[in-house]
Amino acid sequence: MTETLSKAWSLFDAGNYTDAETLYKECYAKIPSTDHDNYWQVLMGLIYAESFLEHFAEARTYASQLISCAIDHEEKHIAIHQAGMIERMAGAYDKAMNLFLQEEALIEKNFPDDALARSANLYEQGYVSMKLHDLPLAEKNMLSALDFAEKSNDLISIGCAYRGLGEILKASEKAEDAAVYFEKAITAFQKAGDTYGVEEVKELMSK
Repeated sequence: MTETLSKAWSLFDAGNYTDAETLYKECYAKIPSTDHDNYWQVLMGLIYAESFLEHFAEARTYASQLISCAIDHEEKHIAIHQAGMIERMAGAYDKAMNLFLQEEALIEKNFPDDALARSANLYEQGYVSMKLHDLPLAEKNMLSALDFAEKSNDLISIGCAYRGLGEILKASEKAEDAAVYFEKAITAFQKAGDTYGVEEVKELMSK
């Protein structure tokens, strides 16, 4: 099972979402929900594969199962985060924001010192606020996401927050400020060895 899950994730990571989905579904058919750790990994994999394939109804079903099987506050906030990600990718921004606010309340109550969790949550809130055309709130949330990312010393989170700020300022028609943030994002992703992250930012800059 571990080998199959590892192969499925490699396929997903390479952008081969259909084959990843097939493997995850094979695992899902075999695995009992009592095998918590593997069941959790399979549901997470299915959520990602179905979301990237834009099979949002299926993704929502798996997210609902993920929330139901969460055994502690940490798993609950991760599961709610995944549900929010699905709604954001589906363009259901109001639903996404409600879920990320639920997640934020859980983190503040149970993990107030988890800078990485707070950064990921505020990044999503910032991005969704931008999609809802509330650019001042988007910038405020994304600056908070950057602050927590820097406290966590996680280069990927730092790069994501800088990229988010670049997108928000570009949407605010502050092209020069946006370019500065995009360059900082590229630097962070390069330090992390994330070539995909670098290319993504370059693509945003060229639009």
